Amino acid sequence: MSSNSEIDPAFQELPLTKLAQTALERARDFHAEHADFRLERLRTQRLNLKDAGLVDASTRDDLGFCVRVIVDGAWGFAAGVGLTTESVVRVTEQAIAIALAAKPVVSERIELADEPIHADKTWVSSYEADPLGKRHGERVDLVARHPGLVRVDRLVS
Repeated sequence: MSSNSEIDPAFQELPLTKLAQTALERARDFHAEHADFRLERLRTQRLNLKDAGLVDASTRDDLGFCVRVIVDGAWGFAAGVGLTTESVVRVTEQAIAIALAAKPVVSERIELADEPIHADKTWVSSYEADPLGKRHGERVDLVARHPGLVRVDRLVS
């Protein structure tokens, strides 16, 4: 599969950097050794065909984020869907609380490999064709040939 490097402008208009900075700053308040923020959009369209004819169609965008932290050698994870700074702060605090709760049962301290920071990076999943960028009739033909197509836009900070 190849990867199309075009990012949907509507995805780029989301407050990606502001939300990521909010999560990372809140994790810093708790002296997290590591924190990362991911915002992901899954765009799916379901086309139901019967005898090569379209029976039903639905389109859906799922948008959400997650925060991962390491506090005192323990992982904490949390996720949310509200794209507000308040929601990001709450989810970051949940990830911190999970790491603190996990600490007593962690048998081995988490130590990350020395890797570069990948701040403000955006990825688009690999795909042969962007089905959502095609006309309706072309999508029906494409789905008949390639079932299960999904495109993912993702920000990692």
